Amino acid sequence: MTGALAGEWTKLSTTRAPWWTAALAVLGLGGIGLGRALSTSDTLPPAALLDGASLGLLVVMVLATLAATSDHTTGTHRLALMADANRVRLFTAKAVVVSVVCALVAALGAGVLTLASFTLTHLSTDWTAADLRAVWGQPATWALGGLLAVSVGTLVRRSAFAAPLVVAWPIAVEPLASVVPKIGEVVGDWLPFTNALAVTNPATASATGGGIGHGPWTALAVFAAYAVAAALVAALVEARRDA
Repeated sequence: MTGALAGEWTKLSTTRAPWWTAALAVLGLGGIGLGRALSTSDTLPPAALLDGASLGLLVVMVLATLAATSDHTTGTHRLALMADANRVRLFTAKAVVVSVVCALVAALGAGVLTLASFTLTHLSTDWTAADLRAVWGQPATWALGGLLAVSVGTLVRRSAFAAPLVVAWPIAVEPLASVVPKIGEVVGDWLPFTNALAVTNPATASATGGGIGHGPWTALAVFAAYAVAAALVAALVEARRDA
């Protein structure tokens, strides 16, 4: 397993695209929030700096998706199988590396926001439990988002289909599903990215701008359940596939 983890890290860290994508994600999370703080003289709580959190999550999910699909488009998946024929182990290694990278990127962005909250005088820095969860809940959410995205990429295998699916689901599919009469009332509070948003911003997490019917920790558990379920399906499918 150690060799598989090292191999996945090498593939991810030796190309420029992941580094640029990670920088864009940090800019989305930390930069947009910092820009908002600098552009207003109003007193803001730390949670108000998270305007770019959703954008950053989408960026790292695209990174995670491409980390999975690029193996098949470049042929490196076949080379990896020559070194280790255990497909489940290879998928697990990729999922672990990508999820950890996503969490670290989120932690860096959260650190920028935390620093801003202490250096900008018009920010409220009481740091209630909700404030801490809003900022430092990002690494957990992004790690789960990375796990979900790498699972989708593994299942679909084609960047042209997987990346648009990962992007379209939270910004188009879920908002539309939430407002469908009768159906939206049943499923709206249990959609994956609605719950991901509720971890850090429970008051406005739903597609209609209101809260959902359960708390942030339940929301994190729901999002985690989607991510783990997708990973299990991807592992089972990968184990039965040809190279």
